[in-house]
Amino acid sequence: MVTIKGYTNNPELRKKEVIPGTFDAVFKAVLTEEKEVLAEIIELVIGIPKEEVIKNGVIINSEYVRENISETDKKSDLLISIGDNVINLEMDRRYYSGSNKKNNKYIHKIVNHYNPKNTVQICFTSYKEGEELKGEKKSIRKYMFQDSDGNVEDYGLEKYKIDLEYIENKYYNNDELTRREKIFLMFKESNREILKEISKGDKIMDKIYKRLDKLSEDEALSLLYDEKEREEEKRKEGKGGWRIKKMRLHSGNFGKRWGCIPEW
Repeated sequence: MVTIKGYTNNPELRKKEVIPGTFDAVFKAVLTEEKEVLAEIIELVIGIPKEEVIKNGVIINSEYVRENISETDKKSDLLISIGDNVINLEMDRRYYSGSNKKNNKYIHKIVNHYNPKNTVQICFTSYKEGEELKGEKKSIRKYMFQDSDGNVEDYGLEKYKIDLEYIENKYYNNDELTRREKIFLMFKESNREILKEISKGDKIMDKIYKRLDKLSEDEALSLLYDEKEREEEKRKEGKGGWRIKKMRLHSGNFGKRWGCIPEW
């Protein structure tokens, strides 16, 4: 459970907790500085062998070209090219009304800019899913794309959502976690003792913890974290809390309105 408040100037808290991997800057740093961890996650989610990711994977520019003068700058957390695949990894720590639209826009921009054979987005969500998501809760869901008539289309697009909130609840309810779920939980948890307990005896999870520990010693990063925390709290108070809306994807190039629905 993340409880960090005023991390930079609180030495007692720094001893107990790390800056969590749900913080965008930390999430990106862990995956770019620990390529074996990135490769493991891609293999666990998509199935591309870890060795292939390490050998052929190239982290590419994640800043997208503006499509019109009124559009604001957009930048993904991480983009990696592996052969005919471009994979986008995103961390959504908190929900806001435009988060799903933002992530779907990234897919559209990847297709337009890189034109890969396969475009894959892996989105980690660290908030409670909305009531519109019916059916059994799962740690990971695959989404397929359909047009406004309900026809499933395949343009080499895949989207996966990893529910960190669900995995964390399983852990605190003493439910058994798979190794894959434990690796994902390493990005959600901040308590050092719990992180050490989860990662014990596992090379990949140990790499994640050691990187989180090192990043948490960076004063500039901790100051940035505190600043972002204050901004989020003010924004949340101003809006009276977050609201969940259904996800839609719109792409002018596809010529239709698209929606994402769970495949499994």
